[in-house]
Amino acid sequence: MNEVQRRETIESLYDLKLRSLATVTELEMIDDRIHKDLEQVKGYPPFRIDWRFDNFDKDRAVKYFDRIMWRYLVNLCNLEKYMLCTEYEKLQSEIEQFKTPEFTPENAQGWLDNLKNMIQENVRLMCKRVYDNLINSTYWVGGWNGEKKKRNNNGVDQRFIITTYDYSRIFGYWNTKPTITDDLEKVCYLLGGEVLPDLTLVTMARNQKAQEVSCKYFAVKFCKNGNTHYILSEDTKKRLNVIGPDGNIIGESIKIKIFD
Repeated sequence: MNEVQRRETIESLYDLKLRSLATVTELEMIDDRIHKDLEQVKGYPPFRIDWRFDNFDKDRAVKYFDRIMWRYLVNLCNLEKYMLCTEYEKLQSEIEQFKTPEFTPENAQGWLDNLKNMIQENVRLMCKRVYDNLINSTYWVGGWNGEKKKRNNNGVDQRFIITTYDYSRIFGYWNTKPTITDDLEKVCYLLGGEVLPDLTLVTMARNQKAQEVSCKYFAVKFCKNGNTHYILSEDTKKRLNVIGPDGNIIGESIKIKIFD
């Protein structure tokens, strides 16, 4: 039988942070004693706790544990599934570079209180950005060094081609940068009132080493020249063309699920 996984709360995360800081303080005191003892015989300690942190601020331990707590909260809320890949990477970068506020119950609760509006705004932005990208992107004609061509249309077509270089993401190891394929899939699931599955099309293609994969909203074919061929379902095409142009027409049928 699988054990039920515990979901941490803001209070439990904060308690964990305080306990960890207290433990680090104890370890630093032990470090200091070892260091002073070994100095008498011109020796060096095997390690120092402060060497283990990847920042050198006075409150480096606090920032280190704050980063862990903000990471957990972002993952708990599944924000990756509701944000443009570029915006999510920016958020992750801010966390990694310690640009977030101190993790306290007040700050974390305030962040959660604003999360619903933030998610709604991110979804609107994502729908509009994906629509703009789909109708304005180009593709290679005659190979990667050939001519770039843009479709002449009045909206999102059911079949279209975009240069994404997704092929190198599937069959290579040097390219892991998300593309319009990832954002399009997020939008499709959101417009369908569903949560993006953990096994995305790109992940599925990587696992299977497949050039062609599909979900219920669209199918893709990844080509060596960098082009990606898309075939949307009729319903998905209609939804993108209705909601995409300004991103604000999000109906009640679109259920944004922050928590499962």
